Amino acid sequence: MDQTTPAPVPEPTDEQGRLTSTSEGAQASAAAPRSPRRISNARLAGWFVVVALFALAVLQYLLPALRLVQLATRDAVAFFEVAGSVGGANFSAVLDDDEFRASVGRALGYSIVPLAAALVLGPLVASVASRAGRATRLVSRGLLAVPLFCFSPVAYYVAQWGTQRGGGSAETLRRAQEVGGSQAELVVIAGLSVVGLVGALSATLYLAAMRRSTVSRAGWAASGVVTAVVVLAVTTLSLMVTTVPLLLTADLADRGTTTPGMLVYEWVFLRYDLPTGSAALALLLVPTVLVGVLLVALVLATRLRVEIVPRDAGAGGARLLGRLRRGGAGAGSGAAATKAATPAKGRVRGRASAVATSASTSPSVSAGAGAQPAAGASRASGAGGGTESRTSVASVISVVLVSALAVASAVVAWPWLQGILETEVAPSIDSTTLQITTWLSSALTGLIVVGLAVVGGFGIGYLRPAGRRSEWLLLAFSPFVLVSTTSLLPALFEAGADEGTLGTLRGLVSPLWVSVPLLVLFTLVFADLRRSRDAGVDGAVRSAVAPVLGLVGLSGLVVAWVHGQQYLWPLVVSYGSDTSAPMLVRAAATPAQELAPVPFGLVAPLGVLVPCVLLGALCLVATDRIALRAGRADQPA
Repeated sequence: MDQTTPAPVPEPTDEQGRLTSTSEGAQASAAAPRSPRRISNARLAGWFVVVALFALAVLQYLLPALRLVQLATRDAVAFFEVAGSVGGANFSAVLDDDEFRASVGRALGYSIVPLAAALVLGPLVASVASRAGRATRLVSRGLLAVPLFCFSPVAYYVAQWGTQRGGGSAETLRRAQEVGGSQAELVVIAGLSVVGLVGALSATLYLAAMRRSTVSRAGWAASGVVTAVVVLAVTTLSLMVTTVPLLLTADLADRGTTTPGMLVYEWVFLRYDLPTGSAALALLLVPTVLVGVLLVALVLATRLRVEIVPRDAGAGGARLLGRLRRGGAGAGSGAAATKAATPAKGRVRGRASAVATSASTSPSVSAGAGAQPAAGASRASGAGGGTESRTSVASVISVVLVSALAVASAVVAWPWLQGILETEVAPSIDSTTLQITTWLSSALTGLIVVGLAVVGGFGIGYLRPAGRRSEWLLLAFSPFVLVSTTSLLPALFEAGADEGTLGTLRGLVSPLWVSVPLLVLFTLVFADLRRSRDAGVDGAVRSAVAPVLGLVGLSGLVVAWVHGQQYLWPLVVSYGSDTSAPMLVRAAATPAQELAPVPFGLVAPLGVLVPCVLLGALCLVATDRIALRAGRADQPA
């Protein structure tokens, strides 16, 4: 070798001959140029998902809303036909209608019982269950499936006629008209029909918000956000209450029990006055849209997020994992020492050992352990005994509370549960085909709605098309958070008539495929998975498989079951055909029909109810490790 040529410098190695961090850093630098390409491709895919989903939302929400406004400016001339333009005359007529203004106040009254269930039962069950042992908490979660699926408003309302049946048609009709003859009675009946569902969903949300709340202020902050969301959502949705007054007081409109939804149904489908009904719904869309935007803005402004709690992480392990997800912010000297002792990129290999190392390397912990060991041991023993005692008491109370809620839901639903085996209506109607049509459309609705929400949540939360601010893309979907088929009823009915889907299986499937509440939820879930992956947490994705699948399954079951219990949309889209079980049960149970027993097995068949309860319980248990957090990301987790 020429003496002027410098000898090559060997790569630094350790005692075993492995490359040290210097060479590893060089290799990482060499590989770095490929990273932007991967990130760019991921963001491009994320933008594709966002644009496609937003285009679908525009097609299914915005265009019908614009058509609603357009119909409101026309003049009704014939059977479902409009012509000319009357400007804002229909809006003025609706606003000047004393009955419409009074109906808005009555509709808000329907939120009283659901709000009481959501704000009392939910936090009470969750606060006790969150302090109980893991086994008790899982049992409590599983029992929530009973009130969650003992939900059938049509069956419950029709069952109110059960005690009035007997005698001739005239006598039966007279007795039935006495049911729900006052506003207060209607509010109670409507509230009892949904109290189980609302209480179970509320308890599930608060359980996630209070997960490890005794060691985290963020848990209580998340509970506050959940409370605000529940109050705003339930109050706004009550404006669209239609089923209970329509079923129980269709002949009693002069008694002051109408709601805006019932008035719209009367204007559009009884008087064939599309413009007036559209004007009323367009006016109600204004607060609905504003509250939807406020809800999403509240979630984003409070930094509400989802965290998947590791299987083997205690309080200390959960706090350490939270710091690692946030890049080690505020971890303290113990966590810093642990991070320095772990391999490159702060990868966690065994959370239990990391927590132990953190405790052993913390000066404050060492000093505390060395001072007065006997007294410390005594205090620890006393604290442990007190904690076990409180946990035992909380376990008993938790099981008692949830069991009471499940039993109460079954008792309230018993008038229709006892007839769940009855499915025969008339010889000319094939009840088997009817059930298949109803539940196939419900299953398709659940599959489509939840599937799109998962894809959208993955695109926004995990692929991060807008980087750290990707969650703010949800604001584009926020106006549609609380918009339902009832909110757009005339426009959706007109579209169904034009497409020829009235009275078909396709028509029974929900025309609104983008569920913005589920989109927000799954965006937060996948955003947590992305943070864990970026923090280098080993097995983060693998550990989250069961909770995420449980959440997906639970969402699909609830969406399918609730859709199968709808009355107004099947009533409108069926348009005289026997394609919806809830609608047919109502018709079969009309007092004038004098059919006994009432075929409640059509609207809540045993072969569907039992699997939903069992699968729902399994999914609720699987979501036990899902926690809601709010506040700054550097707060203790």
